[in-house]
Amino acid sequence: MNNYFTKKDGQLLFVFAVVASVLMSLVVGSMDVFVNAEPGTVAYWTAQIAYSLSIGFVAIVYAQVTQKNLVVCAKINHAPNVLHVLCVCLATTFLVFFSTPVNALFVQLLENLGLNRPSVDLPLQWPMLIVVVGIVAPVTEELLFRGAMTSGLADSNPWHAVLLSGLTFALFHMNPAQLLHQFVFGCVLAFAMLRSGSVWVPVIGHMFNNLLALLLMALNVETWIAQNVLLCIVVGAIGAGVVLFLYAKHTNWKCQSTKTEGQANVFFVLAMVFCAFIGALSLFVG
Repeated sequence: MNNYFTKKDGQLLFVFAVVASVLMSLVVGSMDVFVNAEPGTVAYWTAQIAYSLSIGFVAIVYAQVTQKNLVVCAKINHAPNVLHVLCVCLATTFLVFFSTPVNALFVQLLENLGLNRPSVDLPLQWPMLIVVVGIVAPVTEELLFRGAMTSGLADSNPWHAVLLSGLTFALFHMNPAQLLHQFVFGCVLAFAMLRSGSVWVPVIGHMFNNLLALLLMALNVETWIAQNVLLCIVVGAIGAGVVLFLYAKHTNWKCQSTKTEGQANVFFVLAMVFCAFIGALSLFVG
């Protein structure tokens, strides 16, 4: 079995993830138990978990079909370094305080332009939110986007892999309300993955981000942030920038780089365009 993903693998993994997402939507949408499921019901949360698991399932199936050792390829067998984890979590904290008001301003701008107001509305059922948003989603998404995809895309250039990881991660969710934060956050997680050499660093960072967001929501800190927009943006941007600068200065790339050449897979580009189109369409269609 091969012990690394290539650039081509990274691109195809995203394509298959988008296809799996569409198919899962069609399957769930065709089953009566899910069609009229109210938010917060067992059927609703079952669908949410199914979506998350399907993302990780793509990486597992792809590795099996292409005879890749997923544990080695996705850096699952490397334990997370505490200092890497602390740096990522600290940068994430500043990033949350920066992106929360910026996202709010962006959403308000879209609404002022007469477009639909994008949102991420989840029922406030804390046990299920913690399980689905705080645990399941970070593990499955990081297995695919950082462990598998980013490792493969770094085959040609680690910086390209970081930017593409953030871009595909943001587009995949097809929600303009999350676009900015998920792009920057996806880049940070990809950077941490390639600098630490362990997928568990971005997994923990992703869990920390989601659980922190839930905590701020529970404590109604978002109201305070809305009242101190400029302070949060400035402190958040400077804080995240300083932490990431120091992190980059004191770490090195831990990924293979065979300088694979070649243009982007056409299906990879089409998958990104499709995600962007669906996300944009949500601004016009209620």
